[in-house]
Amino acid sequence: HKPITNHQSLPMKSDFDHLISTHHPILVDFYVDKYKVCREMGPVLKDVKDRIGRRVKVLKIDVDKHRELADRFNIYGIPHLVIFVDGKIFWRHSGTLTAPEIVQQLEAALQSSVQEGLPKEGGIE
Repeated sequence: HKPITNHQSLPMKSDFDHLISTHHPILVDFYVDKYKVCREMGPVLKDVKDRIGRRVKVLKIDVDKHRELADRFNIYGIPHLVIFVDGKIFWRHSGTLTAPEIVQQLEAALQSSVQEGLPKEGGIE
């Protein structure tokens, strides 16, 4: 799946659920394009993507067009960033952040997803 941007329409709800259910972290930016603070996050997220590479997908969800998703995840302040791992919220933040701050959270999510795949300590599964 290609990242969802403000130029693409969001697939059906089941497609979104499929996208966020992967074992690899997914960063979702809930935004509204008409707000300057949301537009200012664009270059920050590009920087995040440049730093983290292909290990994480970044999706942009316009809450004006997808209010049902914003309501489902209780998105009230924007921009609102959410990291999903295995379909569950790993981390969330309302407001702006720097690229290093977001990368730090993504690295923690990556570490968590790797550790969940390892055998339990003291034995072999």
